[in-house]
Amino acid sequence: MQIPAQDELDRLCGPGNWQIIGVSALVYDASHVYLEITKPSYWQTASDGRIIVPLGGIGGRLDPGEELLDCLAREAAEELGVSLSVVGTAGTRLIYGGALLPGLHSDADGDKPFPLFYTIGRNYRVEPAQRVGWMVIVTYLAKVLEAPMPHDLFGLLAVPRGRLDRALPRRPLTLDALCTRAGAEPILKGEAPAGALVQPILTAESIRLLLEEDWPLPWPRLRHPGTVRCGR
Repeated sequence: MQIPAQDELDRLCGPGNWQIIGVSALVYDASHVYLEITKPSYWQTASDGRIIVPLGGIGGRLDPGEELLDCLAREAAEELGVSLSVVGTAGTRLIYGGALLPGLHSDADGDKPFPLFYTIGRNYRVEPAQRVGWMVIVTYLAKVLEAPMPHDLFGLLAVPRGRLDRALPRRPLTLDALCTRAGAEPILKGEAPAGALVQPILTAESIRLLLEEDWPLPWPRLRHPGTVRCGR
């Protein structure tokens, strides 16, 4: 699978010492950004007994041999029940071991959308097929074409676009406190545990790091070498 920034990943991690494990998207519409409230199987318990609920981007793990945009289309159908329009951006950022690196510029002649950023983290897995030093998640910018609803998710968090930074705190907050802070609306399939804490992880944590650097919100600065519609 040839991807943008492949040479840079080889330089940072070592050739053959990294693996793309998944793809995600910063999903938005005219007024909101949508974040994933994960299924209970991913919840954890804090030392005080409260439940910690991860908050992330829409997406998931790549199947063997699956292309990035095909995976994102499948995950959008499974998690949201809708199609996405994946939009190319003018550049991408690398988040390497929790540190922000300088941006890379897109190839204006490319026929595929340029990712928004890459999250590159240490690999602590033990499966023989994944004995590489670094794991990578590729994140795109994607517009939702219909009203999303949680399908294979516990819920969604609909965040006003201008308050995205307030929905991604450094420390876990209760769901009620997070919604009040960000003016966000939870769309849940069930009832959240009393006092549950919400914590950004993976894609959402990378977005928080970028926003703390005064990263310009990407939608007013789009460039369109091509828009790819994906979905079933």
